[in-house]
Amino acid sequence: MNTRVAYLLFMLSVSSLIKPIELIINQPGNYTLGDSIIADIAGTDFIISISANDVVFDCDRHVLSQQVLVGTVGGIIVQEGFSNIVIRNGLISNLTGVGISILSTTSEILIEDMQIENCALGAVNALGSLAGPIVNLSIKRCNFFNCQNAVAIQQAVSLHCQQIVVATVPGGIAFTANGDGGVLDAITVQNSTIGAAFALGLSDALIRNCVSQGNSNPFGGNFIGFDLGSGSVGCAVINCSVIGCSSAAAQFFGFIHSLANNFKHCLIYGNQGTNATGFFGDTIISPIQMTYQDCIASANNATTGFVRALRTFASAGSYINCIGSFNTAATQSSGLFFESTASNWTVRNSIFVDNTGPTAADSFGVDGATDRNLFDNVVGFRGTTAVYEL
Repeated sequence: MNTRVAYLLFMLSVSSLIKPIELIINQPGNYTLGDSIIADIAGTDFIISISANDVVFDCDRHVLSQQVLVGTVGGIIVQEGFSNIVIRNGLISNLTGVGISILSTTSEILIEDMQIENCALGAVNALGSLAGPIVNLSIKRCNFFNCQNAVAIQQAVSLHCQQIVVATVPGGIAFTANGDGGVLDAITVQNSTIGAAFALGLSDALIRNCVSQGNSNPFGGNFIGFDLGSGSVGCAVINCSVIGCSSAAAQFFGFIHSLANNFKHCLIYGNQGTNATGFFGDTIISPIQMTYQDCIASANNATTGFVRALRTFASAGSYINCIGSFNTAATQSSGLFFESTASNWTVRNSIFVDNTGPTAADSFGVDGATDRNLFDNVVGFRGTTAVYEL
């Protein structure tokens, strides 16, 4: 990288500088922000525009913000086609646009140690395309607060996101990503009013240590913790949890997925909806080979309908060392529920007990079992009686 170093605003002695124009970085180099910027920009624009390769932009703990909340003003944009860009170490706050925007055909982009808050159109938008994907985008050690549709990543190849907190999102989806490959690690979505915490259309990705906690949908629609139903395939989902989330007037879903993804050490606990489904394989394509290992769906509640702690339409999968227990429902509560299309499942070393409906006839361990399923060392009792239910 070019060793040229520029100090934007030259470490001004005043607390902040009001700028009526966009600052453009169009040469390689290491740039350090010398002071906070309050943008006085009308219309649609960004405070900082990067249109060069090999740029390090260090905010040096300063703030990018907007003077008057009019128009659509964003924080930082990386223009199309550029690579080797680092954005780090600052606060972007109170904008009518998006905090950071990454355009298509960019590559080797790193966003680290940033806090983005109160941005009306999101914290980070990375908008690749099929013809021009974003390659090797990394987002690390960042906090995103009170930004609607906080993270939206489209057509990313080798995406890496880790140690991210997304909180108090006021609507939409907290974290959306689609593309090919990559790692999502240690991402927490919490205390937000949203339709879904994670909406992922990834292939061959590792998703681990991610949490949806204390989120709700008060707007009348469903709440989904992890929606992998939009094309995610071949993903390993490890040690991920949905805890204390709810939908006020519609269904709760912990995990939804439709293709061959594998789940290990995942937890659905203490959630609520009109109906409540923990792990939901929602496809009838055969064979699918879904695998759930050491997964738990417990203490979930359906206020007007059913609980199905683990539920599938799919064929050819396995539940190993799983628990679906202590769930309650207004109409019917099941630890493991097979839809009519499900068959060829292996269920081994699992427990489905104390799922409570209004009567014993509505309280199931395993329900709806279809043909060609193997049960090995499985315990399944009704919630209100000690009758074996398999």
